[in-house]
Amino acid sequence: MKKNTLGLILGNINPGFEFDITQGVNKYAQEHGINIITFVSTATSKDSFISDYIFDSYKLIGIDALVIIYGSLTMFKNNVEIKDFLNKFVDIPYVIVQDSLKIEGKSNLIVDNKKGLKECINHLAVDHNCKKILYFSGPKDNYDSIERLNAYKEAMAENHLKVTKDMIAYGNFGIKIENELRTLLMKNKRADAIVFANDTMALASYPILEQLGYKIGKDILITGFDDMYKASIAHPALTTVSQDPFKLGYESSKEAVRMIREGNNRFITLNTNLIIRKSCGCRNVLGKNDDLKKITEEEIVEHFITESALTSQSNINLKKLKMISTNVLKRLKSNYTADEIVYYIKNAILDDDQTAITNYHDIFSYFNTAMKKYINFVNDPIIKEKTSTVLYNLQTWYFCYITNKMDNDNKLRLDRIENISLICRKMLNDQLSKYDMFENIFSELKEIGVKSSYIYLLDDKNINIVTLAAYFNEKEIQIYRKNELSNNIPLNTFINEKTGSFSYCFSLSSNEKTYGFIVCETDLGLLNSIKLLCSQIGTLLYVEEIRKRELKAQIDLKKSFKMIKKQNEILNNISLYDELTKIYNRRGFIEKSIELINNNIGSDIVIIFCDLDHLKEINDTFGHKEGDFAIENAARLLVKSLPEHAIISRLGGDEFVAMTRIDENITTNKIDQEIRNNFAKFNKICDKPYYIETSVGLYQFKGEESILVANLISEADKYLYEAKKHRRKSVKKINNKE
Repeated sequence: MKKNTLGLILGNINPGFEFDITQGVNKYAQEHGINIITFVSTATSKDSFISDYIFDSYKLIGIDALVIIYGSLTMFKNNVEIKDFLNKFVDIPYVIVQDSLKIEGKSNLIVDNKKGLKECINHLAVDHNCKKILYFSGPKDNYDSIERLNAYKEAMAENHLKVTKDMIAYGNFGIKIENELRTLLMKNKRADAIVFANDTMALASYPILEQLGYKIGKDILITGFDDMYKASIAHPALTTVSQDPFKLGYESSKEAVRMIREGNNRFITLNTNLIIRKSCGCRNVLGKNDDLKKITEEEIVEHFITESALTSQSNINLKKLKMISTNVLKRLKSNYTADEIVYYIKNAILDDDQTAITNYHDIFSYFNTAMKKYINFVNDPIIKEKTSTVLYNLQTWYFCYITNKMDNDNKLRLDRIENISLICRKMLNDQLSKYDMFENIFSELKEIGVKSSYIYLLDDKNINIVTLAAYFNEKEIQIYRKNELSNNIPLNTFINEKTGSFSYCFSLSSNEKTYGFIVCETDLGLLNSIKLLCSQIGTLLYVEEIRKRELKAQIDLKKSFKMIKKQNEILNNISLYDELTKIYNRRGFIEKSIELINNNIGSDIVIIFCDLDHLKEINDTFGHKEGDFAIENAARLLVKSLPEHAIISRLGGDEFVAMTRIDENITTNKIDQEIRNNFAKFNKICDKPYYIETSVGLYQFKGEESILVANLISEADKYLYEAKKHRRKSVKKINNKE
């Protein structure tokens, strides 16, 4: 029996909204034995995106229907451009997600922007007696933005409230809103509330409003749209309209399969709900569940969990969820710390099955929703604060865990990817054929966890002829040589042998020419690595083509070698430089410091060993994002403090090491003082609630051929040890001030 195969078209896949949609699609595929192929374009412009061959390959692959995520196609400026792109798919059923653009015979799946936005305006106007409600819109040409703006205007009219053009500002759904927000408030000094078109802009307004002297929820009321995870843990918690991207992905896949079987199209609207919290001025937030005042806290959480699970189509272990919630409530009311409670929840969620991501995705999702609602019912400020901390830490852990879970062998995989890069370079040098290249690359792809892969190549003279050049799966590796090329084996022959598979399709291109495409059955954690690999394969195919025309096209051949050299430089940089700070890594430092010593035999040289003070405290207190901020700026300040010819590196974690020549103008004392001065200046202007400081050990020596860099680092470490005795006990600022 033929199994359905759906194609998913995304302009990009980022953590957050697009990632959750992909997870929803994947969930439906696993539950119903549907195969999913996501078309990933490496194009960087609208024109190259439209012309990307992967969007023509769906016919050969045997796609039965498409799910097109409109909101991710950010390269298109308007509906006219979108329609030109959608014309590629006129002969196949598809679902447009997040847009009401009506295409004959195609389905739409959107969220009810108007209902949620109107509920928000009505709540402000009726329950809080707001008279002047401002609106901060998204882009003028975005569907969601337009619909939410219209809902704002309609709701204001229904409440007999005036709207002028000065009461509306426009952003881009991102965090850069300060100028527009300040202008909006200058023009409306007696505003009662601001309704933001999404949570990202609403939360970005918090520090700006605080600087301007506004107390959110009292001096001015704020609402958002989306109910992103940060909304519930903001201070004050953000009143917002809830939509579920995971459900969007799930329901769009369901609708695409229905279209395959029934043929007709539909216009589907998913519900949104107003989530009332404290940013709108509400204090005792109970919403529509006033009757819950009469029951215990345990019964409240159980009610929310049951309510969430019953509206889902997943098979959820309610007994386990209720058990977890009961134990968490007990810990919240006792002497357990927030970290201890999070540790318990993590182990409880992962106890049953640590391999099925979607299973614990559901458990986490419903427990998280229930606890967010529970916060609104708690009167004890200590328990409320502890619950908020638990939620924040739990959500941070979960996002990192689900990302890392998909690539839990990350170090081994990175080694394999580096091996693939080395193989590509070797094949270029050895002038191997593409058939030998495919065999070598397939061997490495299997090692990094790719389950299957199929490479199709376009005919040199007629791009309408496409042949299967090579493939591997669980059963075999098959390479077709030139005289064996098969043009009668469609990819869906292999796909139809599977159920619930999730694959990605990439074009193989170079110099604006497409040579074919590759389909890899793998997980999201390998996506960027395989993108890089496809770029290299495209380059190799290009080089092979150039070699065939070597006598006629010597100029093109030279260009290709320049390209290869550039790629080799990039690969070399990757192996020598630290990804976060863009300075040398350990390997880069050892190589470059040996060169420096050998070029300065008999000269005075100094090695500087630095340790970023209390990085663990920054990570534990403010989060790893802030830790990365501290590391990046420490590197930048060291670069600024040392001579231009100095070799500066990050050994790993919080350790930095540098080496430079010294003379009468550049002394160890001057270097030490320059580092101290630059860090001190930075901390005076930095608004972070912690200091970024380093302890420094300097060791001066004469350049000698036989000297070992490791011994020099050890000597500098002794001075560093003494310096660390004088560092602060804590880098936290008191009241965020010096």
